[in-house]
Amino acid sequence: MDNYDHIKAQGGEITVNSNEREEPYLFLIAIEQIKLIQMRCLITLLYFITIFINSLAQHRVVDSIKQALTITNDDSVRFRLLIQAGEYYAFINSDSSMMYTRKTIDLAENKNSVLWKAYTNIPVAFYFFVAGDIGSALEATFKNIDDYSKYQDAHLYMYSNTFIGILYMNNGNYKEAMNYAFKSLQLSDTIHLQNNLNNIHVSTSKESLVSEDYGVLALAYLHFNKLDSALLYGKKSYDMDTKYQLNNNYPLYRLALVYSKIGNTNMALSLFRRSVSLAYSQSIIKDVIDNYNGMAEVFKTNGQTDSVIYYAYKVMELSKKSNYKRGALEASRLLSEMYEEQGNTDSAFHYYKYMMATKDTLFNQEKVQQVQGIAFKEELREQENRHKILEQQAEYRNKIKINVILGSTFTFLAITLLLWRNNRQKQKVNTLLEKKNVQIENTLKELRATQAQLIQSEKMASLGELTAGIAHEIQNPLNFVNNFSEVNRELVDELQNELKSGNT
Repeated sequence: MDNYDHIKAQGGEITVNSNEREEPYLFLIAIEQIKLIQMRCLITLLYFITIFINSLAQHRVVDSIKQALTITNDDSVRFRLLIQAGEYYAFINSDSSMMYTRKTIDLAENKNSVLWKAYTNIPVAFYFFVAGDIGSALEATFKNIDDYSKYQDAHLYMYSNTFIGILYMNNGNYKEAMNYAFKSLQLSDTIHLQNNLNNIHVSTSKESLVSEDYGVLALAYLHFNKLDSALLYGKKSYDMDTKYQLNNNYPLYRLALVYSKIGNTNMALSLFRRSVSLAYSQSIIKDVIDNYNGMAEVFKTNGQTDSVIYYAYKVMELSKKSNYKRGALEASRLLSEMYEEQGNTDSAFHYYKYMMATKDTLFNQEKVQQVQGIAFKEELREQENRHKILEQQAEYRNKIKINVILGSTFTFLAITLLLWRNNRQKQKVNTLLEKKNVQIENTLKELRATQAQLIQSEKMASLGELTAGIAHEIQNPLNFVNNFSEVNRELVDELQNELKSGNT
């Protein structure tokens, strides 16, 4: 800490006057020491004011999210806020991040929306990413790629490809990172993203995803030492962010890394400062730490040891308020190297031990988070199994309902058919009966006519018999008369014959 006491601001940077202690005049030394102490106090005061303001900004962000969650009755708004809260706490408090992620999943389950259930993989993947479990993060994000065929959601598909590129880049697999970044960029040319989908998840507009894809390509080309391509895509990312006023700090940070590697340290520092300003305004402490470490590396390249120490100390202080320990690991390494160069072996050894302890803590913390992540994955798997069981039960109930409906419909149709058949038969019987009645009536009429004819015939027969009897009775006298007449005619004939013979 001895050298840090001699730090002063000069031209906007932190430098040290190594000849001050060799000044032969004690009075001038005293004056200079007083000035240095005053400057140190001023810098310290400004630093803590900045930390305090940032802390207030963080609380305002958290309070605004919590307040909005308590007053909103809109499930879609609540869903978006829960995702924001889960991502916000990812680098601050892993337990809180997991809590809000669980709430997001529960809300999607209660809503029973297949699209929302797919979107819950985003905060789950982000949680695993921050915890250092890249494999689980990739697994959750690849699930969205698989589910794209089910949901046909272009926004989810493009976001998943972009995030997979980011995951591969953070895992050191730059070739795969580039493949997915290019794939996402191809999707951006063919897929039209609906604005209403952005209401579900925060900061994933088409332009923001394209900017991230360019950023992934910039860092990948930077890793392969293709500085022209890195600068090209770094500028594309920055131009996209500027054109659409996305106000993201990371395009500035990535472009600053490229300029730093090229050797344009002034431009790199300018971009780092702008990125820090945006990160502070958005309360993204992790990005502030990354930028400060980037600035410290630039100062190390320029040989400005005290500026390296100054920004490394700022990182150390910020790391105490963040869950982002990798920044403290980098800062402690820089402090150890700088103090070793200055010959301050005590401080160098102190920060070397701090670096090793931080590394152990980081790995232990990652192990703990991975264990928590495994438990979380098991919980998600159990929840998914419960969901599958519920779906199977619902499907079984639906089958029963369908069978009942089909059975009722079949029974109704059978009864209807039977009634229709009986009615048809009844109609046929009634028609037949009507015909039979008509036939019977006709037969009855015929019988009555026949009866009348028989009666008439009987009457005529009786009359005939009577007439025959009368005729018979009349015939007898007539026969007597006829016979008498015949006899008389014969007698006349004989008389005439006798007369002719003269027998008078």
